[in-house]
Amino acid sequence: MLHTLHLLLVVFNSGVFMQNTVLVTGANGHLGNNLVRVLLGKGEKIVAGIRNPANRAALADLECDITQIDLLDRSSLVKAMTGVSVLYQVGAVFKHWAKDPEREIYQANLQGTRNALEAAAEAGVRRIVYVSSLGALDRSRTPITETTWNPVTSNVYSVQRSILKNSHGNLPGNWHWTSYPCCRAR
Repeated sequence: MLHTLHLLLVVFNSGVFMQNTVLVTGANGHLGNNLVRVLLGKGEKIVAGIRNPANRAALADLECDITQIDLLDRSSLVKAMTGVSVLYQVGAVFKHWAKDPEREIYQANLQGTRNALEAAAEAGVRRIVYVSSLGALDRSRTPITETTWNPVTSNVYSVQRSILKNSHGNLPGNWHWTSYPCCRAR
């Protein structure tokens, strides 16, 4: 039985890597906050990106910089990514229903991810790790691989998470795309 399943899409630009300054979007959410803690444990210098500056309690005891970002505000992303070498694009709206799903889920996540990729290219970020979710993969087929995309079109969250499979041809700059389905058995 699968406990967690995420799709990591590692996007990188060729170049020499120096000491990493890492930006984690959604750093006050469950996955982002745990990722910040793991990266800090590995000695990385972390910039924790959060949308609401009043919601920083999850980061209170951590030795990291905190910056306000909004995935729909490209200028806030470019500013936050200045001097960053690695971006973990974790931040997203996670809900399966909304009064206006096009605006509240689809636009926020899809355009937010596009903004993050474009801002990373503009700021000179060398590597991006995009963390998707179970909603991106078709669990009815086995084995689950990087080609097992979810065909569901009735759930806006699943649709917008899996639509990024076609985005790799539209990456800004000299970027390359590699995907890794990651599972943890229970």
